[in-house]
Amino acid sequence: MQSLSQYINEITSLPAITLVGALLVAINMGFYSIVEASIPTLSAESSVFLDALAYLYFSVLIAAVLLSAFGLYKVLKQRILAVKKAEEIPYNIGSIIPYIFTEKGVVKIFIIAVILYGMFYSFVTSMIVYMPDVKFSEVYNAIIPSVIISPCCGPPGQIPVLVGYLTENIGFLILPLTLLTLVIVSGLVALNVSLTYYAWKNRPSISKQNWSAGLGAAIGLFTGCPTCAGLFLANIVGGAGATTLALSLAPFQFLIIAITIPVLLITPYMVLGNIAKALGGSCIRISKERNKALPN
Repeated sequence: MQSLSQYINEITSLPAITLVGALLVAINMGFYSIVEASIPTLSAESSVFLDALAYLYFSVLIAAVLLSAFGLYKVLKQRILAVKKAEEIPYNIGSIIPYIFTEKGVVKIFIIAVILYGMFYSFVTSMIVYMPDVKFSEVYNAIIPSVIISPCCGPPGQIPVLVGYLTENIGFLILPLTLLTLVIVSGLVALNVSLTYYAWKNRPSISKQNWSAGLGAAIGLFTGCPTCAGLFLANIVGGAGATTLALSLAPFQFLIIAITIPVLLITPYMVLGNIAKALGGSCIRISKERNKALPN
């Protein structure tokens, strides 16, 4: 089992393509904020310019996210091919993750977890809006279907805002920060679920340490739009307490993200410890004939 410092070094050693994508996100966000702040008053001409820039912003943001994801996928694919040829798999994150993803069951669990948590997150943070008792065309004078953008004004990560009306009752509201958090948190939650599933298959019970995966997922609901999540919860429980709490949390979104991501990153280290205890030894020996892990 690798040490915590080695684990941290490994997860921070991202592929170059992923780093380029992350750099594009930062540059894109900073550039737009500077341009938006440099326009003191909105005129007809500046509004048209900001609208075009806002659409370009989202295009670059999505492209950068896809580029980062492609970099991670490429590295994972290369390591999967490497572990398939290996006779022993050491207990480190760079080897165990590719190894468990050679199992079709784990891949299915990962995909299902990404989809389910992504949908849940989208509804709770109001990225996807469903209002059965409201007609958007009547209340908001919206054209159905249509997509509009609000280029101003707010802090970095909160602008521009992309709003879509798909039907009379279904729409979406996307903030850059919410979109980024959706991708990152959903992926990390699914990774934790996949690792926990593998650990569960190889031992009678799951360690109580895995509460941190659930904690990170729960905190993640508030990272993109804590006010939206609070309002959603308040509507369910019928109280104003959640709304008040959410409004008080709104200025601390970056702090909440700073808590969420490390929690979800440290959980795989705990699960690796469970796997090591379950299988024993310093590594996993592979039975080529039976194509499965054996205790070392």
